[in-house]
Amino acid sequence: MYGGMFRKLKEQLDVVESADGMKKKVRKRLRDILHEAADFSLRHARRGLTGEQWKTCIGHFELLGIHPVPLRKKYPVKKLPSLLMILKILDEEWDTVEICKDGSLKPCIF
Repeated sequence: MYGGMFRKLKEQLDVVESADGMKKKVRKRLRDILHEAADFSLRHARRGLTGEQWKTCIGHFELLGIHPVPLRKKYPVKKLPSLLMILKILDEEWDTVEICKDGSLKPCIF
């Protein structure tokens, strides 16, 4: 299970490109993974990478705060928190959360 925010492919690519201090080779690998995951699947995107390389890439995605699987183009929201993200917030900060239309989380009071 991976953390981070689900976003549409273009927004994910923008986040990768605007990352400070990241080598070009790493950016290219992350872009390739995002494209493969969008076109095929995350399993397909992982082909050809060793376990250590995959862990490193996932670590980069976590640092950037994005999920390695993009939302489809016509998805009705621009971003959506991953289940892992929701569970961490529930564990650390709030008892209940509400997902807003913009994809952000806020405490839910009944």
